[in-house]
Amino acid sequence: MTIAGLCHRYAVSIPASASLPQVAARMADEHVGAVLVVTTEDPPRIVGMLTDRDLALDVIARGESGSNLSAGDLAKKPLVAVPAHASLQEAIATMEKAWHRPANKVAK
Repeated sequence: MTIAGLCHRYAVSIPASASLPQVAARMADEHVGAVLVVTTEDPPRIVGMLTDRDLALDVIARGESGSNLSAGDLAKKPLVAVPAHASLQEAIATMEKAWHRPANKVAK
């Protein structure tokens, strides 16, 4: 199985200048757990990624409101990508190498 066979959704993006409440609202509206953070250039340039987990652990769990932060402030950089034809095993190996920790694995 390839990554292309597993991915069936379009990417959702949000400007780096968006507030964190705007990010959360966009994720809820689009029913996604992650957004690409982009510049306002034409065409936009991806500057990072922001997940609902980032919002929960980096803001809410610390007792912060996040009202003084933007998507660009919290976005994880640099992004790591694999080609669409990569196997699931290749994608896991790439994530482990980039994050310097084992990726979660599900037992068969």
